[in-house]
Amino acid sequence: KAIIKKSEFNFIFNEIKINKKINYKNKKIFFLFYFRKHKNKKYYFLKDFLKKLILKKLPIVIIGDKLNLKGLKNCGYISHKKVTNLLHKTRYSSVSNENIFNFFTIDCINNNVKLLIDKKSYSLIKNHKKYFLNYDFKKNNLKKLNI
Repeated sequence: KAIIKKSEFNFIFNEIKINKKINYKNKKIFFLFYFRKHKNKKYYFLKDFLKKLILKKLPIVIIGDKLNLKGLKNCGYISHKKVTNLLHKTRYSSVSNENIFNFFTIDCINNNVKLLIDKKSYSLIKNHKKYFLNYDFKKNNLKKLNI
């Protein structure tokens, strides 16, 4: 118990260094999603969610593995610098439930990108909820995203 009291959890959030020069209203990419085909990644919600965004003709960028949906821009695997440049222009992204405390999350926060996260994972975040938007991907209510 003494060790736990002295320990710091979610230390990844120490890397937050928000770029305050980035104006949220001027962001041209509506949604950037890091997609990776992997047995541990569960993107059950992704296609339906993206199809709804595509119908609204919103700019959507995918990095990582190619996702075959018409209306998306697939960038593939790109350098961290290019990812950061894209995030400067992005309004929303999503957090993977398998690891919500990752470097991509920090990159998004540092670039003023709002992160969509499901209810279960949202409950794990204690002190940094202002960066996350509790989003029910099953209901998929786009009004919550100001569309």
